[in-house]
Parts: sequence; C-alpha cells; structure tokens
Amino acid sequence: MTTKPSAVLGMMMRKGGWWYVANLTINVVVLLIELLPGIITRDILNGLQDQTLLSVPWLLIAGLLGITMARVIMFFLVSYAHIKARIPTENTLRRALLRRILQMPAVRALKGSPGEVVSRFRDDVNEMPHVIFQLNDIIALGV
Repeated sequence: MTTKPSAVLGMMMRKGGWWYVANLTINVVVLLIELLPGIITRDILNGLQDQTLLSVPWLLIAGLLGITMARVIMFFLVSYAHIKARIPTENTLRRALLRRILQMPAVRALKGSPGEVVSRFRDDVNEMPHVIFQLNDIIALGV
C-alpha cells in the first residue's frame, strides 16, 4: 500500500490548520516589509541630491527604525506560527507511521536495525513538514 505524495501534502496542510495559513500570510508580509527600507533609502538619497530635505531625514530614519521593529515582531510571529503548524503535522505523521507498522506482520514491519527504526520516527518525520513550509516560501516569493 502506497500513499500519493499529494495526499500526504494535503493531510499535512489540513493538520497545520489555520496556523499554516497564518504562516503563509506572515511570510508574505515579511517579504513586503523587507522592500520598505530600500524605498526609504531611495527617498533619502533623492532628497540629498535635490537638496529639498529639511527635517524629513529624521522622519525617514524613524521610519527605518519602525520597519526594523516590525520585522523583528513579524519574525517572532512567523516562528510561532511555524511551530504551531509543525507539531500537529509531525504527530499525525508519527501516528500514521506507527499505525502502518502495527498493521504489518512483525517480520516485515521493522526492516533494519532498531536504530534505523528510531531514526525513521524521529528524523524522517521531522523533515516532512519542511516540504510544506518550503512550499509556503515559494508561494510567498511568488506574490
């Protein structure tokens, strides 16, 4: 019995729930916020060239500091959403893997050494949600 990759991806997205959507939204906002310092720097340099700046540089520098604080807050939020979406997904994958092992005869269920089996439960399951969040990054970069 094999499972289609698209079915596994869909299951992981469903188990991540709204946290998956929150992660995607925050990623898009972070990428848009990262454009703002370049725009502000361009305005500062254009103002210096035109010699039209009076007190505006201080407002622009304050804007840069505000953007930096917003970026820090967004990075904390995206990390929190990442964890909240990742843990249920990993638990569901582990449960499905254990269920499949228990359905098989003992001789075929656990091929390899005990260390390999532990590695499958720990490392392989930990890597699967990376696919979902890389998909999130690709979608966010496309926006």
